[in-house]
Amino acid sequence: MVGGGISGLATAVQIQELSREASPPVDLDIQVLEAESVPGGKIRTRKESGCAVEIGPNGFLDSEPKTLELAAKLGLTERLCPAASEAKSRYLFLRETLKLLPLSPPAFLRSNVLSLRGRLRSLMEPLVRVRKGGEESIADFARRRLGKEAAKTLVQPFVQGVFGGDYEKLSLPSCFPRLREMELEHGSLIRGLIRAKKAGRSEGRLTSFPGGMEELIKGLSQRLGDRLRCGVSVESITRDGASYRVAGLGLDAPLAADALVVATESFVASRLLTGMDPTLATELAGIEYAPMVVMGLCYPVSSVPFDLSGFGFLAARGQGMGILGCVWESSLFPDRAPRGHVMLRVMIGGGVEPEALDRSDEELIELARKDLQQALSITEKPESILLHRWKHAIPQYTPGHGDRLQRIDERLALQPGLFLTGNSYRGVAVNQCVAEADRMAREVFRSLD
Repeated sequence: MVGGGISGLATAVQIQELSREASPPVDLDIQVLEAESVPGGKIRTRKESGCAVEIGPNGFLDSEPKTLELAAKLGLTERLCPAASEAKSRYLFLRETLKLLPLSPPAFLRSNVLSLRGRLRSLMEPLVRVRKGGEESIADFARRRLGKEAAKTLVQPFVQGVFGGDYEKLSLPSCFPRLREMELEHGSLIRGLIRAKKAGRSEGRLTSFPGGMEELIKGLSQRLGDRLRCGVSVESITRDGASYRVAGLGLDAPLAADALVVATESFVASRLLTGMDPTLATELAGIEYAPMVVMGLCYPVSSVPFDLSGFGFLAARGQGMGILGCVWESSLFPDRAPRGHVMLRVMIGGGVEPEALDRSDEELIELARKDLQQALSITEKPESILLHRWKHAIPQYTPGHGDRLQRIDERLALQPGLFLTGNSYRGVAVNQCVAEADRMAREVFRSLD
């Protein structure tokens, strides 16, 4: 296994479990090689002066059984920490103020987030004809089904919050396949959502752990024990007959593997596989990433005039905001800040403003403070700041991503025993990575029969 992020660790642990549960049990030599000094990839919980902030995903939705099953296997069920129920309210910075986003059809009708015309257009969504074929961008899909105003005002900031990207440049079926399925199955998003609610299906509740998401990484790492080797930077992967040869810094000698899972970011996998399969490497290199600055700012409660009973806010583009949004972390998980304080997590950059990473720390902090003053009326300086830059934060599933995955799978079929996993391919969220890890582990295990 090359790569010790959530995908690589979960895949390795699942393979380990499958080998133990086999009849008779199978003795596999599983090794996970991670270039960094600590595992986890994008999942990192930074702590300082009693403050904690996630510089990657801040949790997962408890609607995905695979993640809950994995937590149970690791003995972490009792450590699961759902977000506060009071934090359901979400806001949108629009027309120089925060506006509460409606959570029900009656509230939507009364809301002034959209104009009356925009609301009526959105409610006409069930009358829109189903588009049978062809790939659409998220923007085109949203405009077609919900109208231009709803697409720009509601869908665009939501996509920025999930993918950090430009909804004009992202593929709907690759980013949000369920929405496309709703249109095809029910002829309407509204009808699909109503039927899902009647069937008892929900989006789930944001969930983490008391010590942050790094608890999941620690649980996986402890389960692997010395099978996880950090500080090993793989430099090349070559084919040696029916096996694969892995060489790199931190290895006394190249390793031979009957099955090899590359669980790195796609551009890293591209570099490692160039010598063995240039065509596959080219396809992997074509997957784009959005950069991101994540900043945690800790304030005394007394310095925040706004009532932070909610999840946070997203910033609609063209409204004078430089940040993408702000999550009220200590409203979700109170232990993220010391008593009498609040922790706010701000995101800057993304695919809509990649040049943000070129700014100095001082400029970024000033930008965040200015926007928080505008949205939340905070004028005082934060007591502490945690800032992290991700040059390659979130994969961007651009139009043609599904076709690219098909071509990648065709190349992998020519390399028996070689597998790719990670959030570059079939989902960026923790739940999607864990579900894909479970599928990948079973596929790898079957290949070893």
